[in-house]
Amino acid sequence: MLDKIKFGVLVWGTIFLLICFFVTIGFWILCSLWWLVTNNMIDRNLFLLISLGISKLVSLCLITLSLLPEKK
Repeated sequence: MLDKIKFGVLVWGTIFLLICFFVTIGFWILCSLWWLVTNNMIDRNLFLLISLGISKLVSLCLITLSLLPEKK
């Protein structure tokens, strides 16, 4: 039973890191374009908070969707 829990945490941790990686790159591109157009830069702390927040939201949505039963 403990091995199953460890495997689940490992899988969801890996999925979260992949989501976080792609969200961070995409959000960085959007912020760079915003900076070029408006000449206003966002703070790095705000950037990290928004990136992690979006990643957590997407991960929670995926976990919720995986818990729903499949229709046959």
